[in-house]
Amino acid sequence: MNFGTAEAAASADIEVRRSLLLMKILPVYRANERDSRITIHGQRFPKKSLDMLFHFVLRC
Repeated sequence: MNFGTAEAAASADIEVRRSLLLMKILPVYRANERDSRITIHGQRFPKKSLDMLFHFVLRC
């Protein structure tokens, strides 16, 4: 088994997941910047928790 290929595939999978997450959430997040709670797919989240999520996603 070629571990370099498996590692590259896993890295590409992470990139795809991160891109999809940002494409789904970022437009909603930007539209509600002034609200302390943000609604995404009917669920309310504190803005601070989403800020932490974005910092984590963008650091990966």
